[in-house]
Amino acid sequence: MALRYISEYNRMGVNLEETMERFMDSEEMYVRFLKKFLSDQNYNKYLKAAEAKDVEGAFEAMHALKGVTANLGLGKIYEEVRPMVEVYRSGKLDVDPDNLDRFIRYYAEALEIIEGLEE
Repeated sequence: MALRYISEYNRMGVNLEETMERFMDSEEMYVRFLKKFLSDQNYNKYLKAAEAKDVEGAFEAMHALKGVTANLGLGKIYEEVRPMVEVYRSGKLDVDPDNLDRFIRYYAEALEIIEGLEE
C-alpha cells in the first residue's frame, strides 16, 4: 500500500497496519476522519474541567479522547491519555505532570500535522 503521508503518521505514532485496516485500506477515508479530529471539542472540555477541578468532567472528556485517539490510531496521544483516564476514573485529579505535559505536546503536534494533510 502506497501512503502519501507515512512520515506524518509515524510522527503521530500510528500503527499503520491496524489503522489502515480499520479504514478499509483507504488513506483518503483515513485523512477525512483525521480532519474531523481538528474540530473535536473534548480537549477543550478537558482543559476547562481540569481548571475547575471537575474530576467527572475531566474523566468524561479524557475517556472520549481515549476512544477517538484509539480509533484514529493516534498512538502517541492515546498512550498518554490512557493512564490519565484511570486517575480520573478513581476520582482523583493528581495526574503525573510529565504525562500531562507529553499529552499536551503530542496533541498540539498532531493538530499541526493533521492541518497540513490534504484530503
